[in-house]
Amino acid sequence: MSRDLQSTGTDGGQGFDAYEPSLGVSSAQAAVLVVSRHAHLLYSNRVASGLVAAGSLISLDLAGRLKVFGSGSQRLEEALNALSRPETVGAVDTHAFAVIAGDGTRWRCNAVPFDPRSLAASPAGTISGLDDRALLVTFTPQQAVVGPVLTAMQQFGLTLAEAEVALALSLGLTPQEIADQRVASIHTVRNQIKAILAKTHSRRQADIARLVVRLRH
Repeated sequence: MSRDLQSTGTDGGQGFDAYEPSLGVSSAQAAVLVVSRHAHLLYSNRVASGLVAAGSLISLDLAGRLKVFGSGSQRLEEALNALSRPETVGAVDTHAFAVIAGDGTRWRCNAVPFDPRSLAASPAGTISGLDDRALLVTFTPQQAVVGPVLTAMQQFGLTLAEAEVALALSLGLTPQEIADQRVASIHTVRNQIKAILAKTHSRRQADIARLVVRLRH
């Protein structure tokens, strides 16, 4: 269960404030999360909680692990794996990458090693059992670079969900990866792909990808 950083008191706020200069964000501007080595969500601010609820950029799987749309989950996994490398222990190694959400908005992600114990103060005392290395992850909104593409896809009669699936296919995701990112069943995604093929008069998934590429240019 995640806890809102804004409700953890001054200790939590001071713990995050120390990282703001290197991240170039503030808690009022960005979605802020603290993620364990195993991608479990430990903390989230209100912006992040809203994004999780919306599900187009970030979501939680059934085990409570953080998922990022598209290739974002792979980049997050790379940052988490770096936490365990001996040469990175004690280092502040910032991982930065861009993510295009399912709704077409572009987000910049920054992830840095973080000690979650600095945010664990509570009236009952420090929470025990927390690992000393986690990731502080921030998502900052950028321009909506593919919104027009989604709109164009809908001109073929696609629903927004089908347009998002078509975009994900063009980014190289497999149907199973799309299902995982959207927290949907593979059966649902396959039916959406069948609908996309029919509505765009395409024969193969590769044809869908080529169509999206043309629309982006």
